[in-house]
Amino acid sequence: MKKIFTYDKYKFNLYDISTSIIYNDDKIKKKILSFMSLDDYNYINSDVTMYNISVKKYLELNEFKMNMIPLFDLEPVLNKRLSSLDLPTVIYLKIITSIINSNEIVIFDDVLSYLSDHYKKIVIGYLKKNKNIFINFTSNIEDVLLVNYLIVLTNSGVAIEGKTIDVLNEEKILKRLGFNLPFVFDLSLQLKSYGVIDKSYTNIDRLVNDLWK
Repeated sequence: MKKIFTYDKYKFNLYDISTSIIYNDDKIKKKILSFMSLDDYNYINSDVTMYNISVKKYLELNEFKMNMIPLFDLEPVLNKRLSSLDLPTVIYLKIITSIINSNEIVIFDDVLSYLSDHYKKIVIGYLKKNKNIFINFTSNIEDVLLVNYLIVLTNSGVAIEGKTIDVLNEEKILKRLGFNLPFVFDLSLQLKSYGVIDKSYTNIDRLVNDLWK
């Protein structure tokens, strides 16, 4: 499967793999989203309403299957009121109630960065297990490591795209465009340059394991 979106100088080749789209100017993202047919996707942003109901009631209203509560680690908040939770937790609830019945491509509009690493792992793991394709628009460079394909946007259009690891290896180009590298990847590059390790890493646990060998 291949889905192509073209607008002006922006052309996206959205394949049957999930994709990160990084940008450093919010106007770029807003312009593109305004021309995309969002009805074709399950679109999720960070807008939430703090209803004064319990989390359990909120889940029921959104037809969330109660047998999935352990999978999404919801036991600690189940009996709390939605209005008493912090914003990241409410956004997490919005995300999971949106994706559980989704058979479409999911668009995350700079929203995954609100989540803890624990919640991100649960959301991404669920989408991958259910073979959902998702597009993650993000201004947070750390979040590009969530998937294996990356598109870098600038005012001039698509500056560079490809496998995430290959794009990140174009360090000079990215920095010239105003993008830093994700911390773990940048650290592994520095360690590799000193001969401490012999390859680049996108996962801190794997990096630490290599250092302890």
